[in-house]
Amino acid sequence: MSTTNTTETTAVKRSNPFLTQLIDRITLGTNARMIYGDPIERDGVTVIPVGKVSWGLGGGEGGDVEGNGGSGGGGGITVSPIGFIEIKDGLARFRPIFDPALIVQIISASAFASLLLLAGARKIIEVAKKKR
Repeated sequence: MSTTNTTETTAVKRSNPFLTQLIDRITLGTNARMIYGDPIERDGVTVIPVGKVSWGLGGGEGGDVEGNGGSGGGGGITVSPIGFIEIKDGLARFRPIFDPALIVQIISASAFASLLLLAGARKIIEVAKKKR
């Protein structure tokens, strides 16, 4: 008795042509030049700017039982500097750029998380007292 394994390949079909075109346009334009700038040389030191690219997309479609429907989508992209590569005397070093806004974000997120933890702890204490 022999066993034959067969595999069936199916193409993934995207249901929203607008979203497909949007994804294709954005991803075709991405390359290393978006992250690394042109080298700048001065006094025997070469500096290569380094950035961070973030992008996001969203979309959807829907309808009702009467056949009315719609679709929509959107996206955004941000490019921000994060540092530079310094090449000097045959050695290369990455030098990060300090971003004060990051500290504000960390403090804000920590405060929010602390508030959530305190509210949760208060609820747990209230429930424990009621059970006594």
